[in-house]
Amino acid sequence: MNAAIWQSPEIIRNWAAEAERQEPKRAAQRRLMALLLPFGPQEAFTFLDVGAGTGAASRAILAHHPGAVAVLADFSAEMMRAGERDMRPFAGRYRYVEFDMLAGEWPETIPAALDAVVTRQAQIIAYIDDYKMLMIATLVVMPLLIVFKRPSRSAPAPVIVHD
Repeated sequence: MNAAIWQSPEIIRNWAAEAERQEPKRAAQRRLMALLLPFGPQEAFTFLDVGAGTGAASRAILAHHPGAVAVLADFSAEMMRAGERDMRPFAGRYRYVEFDMLAGEWPETIPAALDAVVTRQAQIIAYIDDYKMLMIATLVVMPLLIVFKRPSRSAPAPVIVHD
């Protein structure tokens, strides 16, 4: 079952290591997410990070908004444990809450009144540059198809004889 995967310490370690390796590519998009929130840098607000994982999006927001407080909700207790290390610089400004979206119940540990909600899935914007580069590469290569000629169907295929 997919849910069991996210409870595995080994899977989480591997996921976190890969996420850390990818972080330089995603940092600008996370900063953009922080900038798009409708709050001034010094303004106090509380936000919920749904599917927070190790807290990468929350770290970017907390770094840009020193008055912000984060509630990080995730299904995986292992993922939250892994995130505690990276969240240490923001001690006192965040807390993790275990939240299974399939349970159908809104946990009492998540405040009813929030100023903003973000989600890791919104970070798909991080891949826009990759897809843009693939599109450019495809457009550049497509004219080369004109150079390739189909073999003539009327001429017999050459026969190669090896002695």
